[in-house]
Amino acid sequence: MKKYQRLFTLIIVCTISFTLFSCGSDNDDTTDNPINNEEQTKDEEENNGNSSAYIQDIIKNNVSIESNYKDYTFTFVIKSKVKSKLPKAKVEYAVGHRTKDWNEETYNASVGDQAYYYSSYTNGEEETITIKNPFWFYYEFIDVNNRFGGCSFYFSSYLALKEKGLSNLSPDEKDLYYDIVDILDDAEKEARKYYTPSIEILIDNKSYTVRTYSIP
Repeated sequence: MKKYQRLFTLIIVCTISFTLFSCGSDNDDTTDNPINNEEQTKDEEENNGNSSAYIQDIIKNNVSIESNYKDYTFTFVIKSKVKSKLPKAKVEYAVGHRTKDWNEETYNASVGDQAYYYSSYTNGEEETITIKNPFWFYYEFIDVNNRFGGCSFYFSSYLALKEKGLSNLSPDEKDLYYDIVDILDDAEKEARKYYTPSIEILIDNKSYTVRTYSIP
């Protein structure tokens, strides 16, 4: 804890000639968003015109995802034709926040621009969605004790220092950079062990899990 306090003070005192990156947890749009996966009744499905099995088939045949993990962050690039196949439906994309042993049907998710980073564009029938999700969302959404609650602050500083370039950092800034890396590496260990974010597609507010991931 003393190390964390020392680093916090050092970051405040140290004048760095750049603007810190914005962080998802500092944005009011990044909030707990419970997703309810309870099955719709047959009447509801008939009213919507599409059964769950039909929608799952649409998703299976019209969605692809590329993912990577770098700088403590997942990047998901989703290519989807779901909106063109279901033009009357409300279609949204989300990151679900869960753990490897989580069996609950209701969990927290970051829908659309509630994510740390979210962008989308459409070319013809195909929509391309890019979502970024840092590992410390494990502590924001799952770890009730939030033992690494300062991760968002350190992560912002890490990105800013790295953007400046290690060769351009002063000796104090280099020391700060490596101290921050130690803290983030330590926090990442538990998230790597338990955190399994998922890509979700919401069709008329009902969530369909496309794929689940673990930190490599």
